[in-house]
Amino acid sequence: MPISLPAYPLINGLRPDFACIQFTPQLPDGSATTITGIKSINYKVEQDPTEIYGTSPLPLGMTRGTAKFSGDVEMYLAEFYAIAEAMGADFGSIPIDITVSYSEGAFTKTDTLQGCRLVSPEASQGQGADALTRKFSLKMLNVLFNGVPAVTPFTG
Repeated sequence: MPISLPAYPLINGLRPDFACIQFTPQLPDGSATTITGIKSINYKVEQDPTEIYGTSPLPLGMTRGTAKFSGDVEMYLAEFYAIAEAMGADFGSIPIDITVSYSEGAFTKTDTLQGCRLVSPEASQGQGADALTRKFSLKMLNVLFNGVPAVTPFTG
């Protein structure tokens, strides 16, 4: 399948920016609410293949490797408490899916963070006029980039 790129330079159009993001956790009760009070969202996929060697100094190939998914989200205090209270006790042990949508004009893409756990909540306050925030680390089972899985299971 060929790569479909926009025409360059992009005239009479905009590229998505942070204000175009919709962060929507899907809670265990099935409810999903878009939260606009987030300050940052980051996630990554790491897959660590290993080269295999025989008697040659050149690799014979590589293994699939193991996949790791991680990230973090920083949100304002009211949003943090709303999510924590909606999820209830032991919220860091409850897996949820989170969708992160990017939309600007006709451009719309949605990433899905599957099986997320909101772990290691972090509170750090300091003197100043900035609004208070809380930060979660995200542990997840997979990431779908607009429906395309970053890693697929080996079905051998």
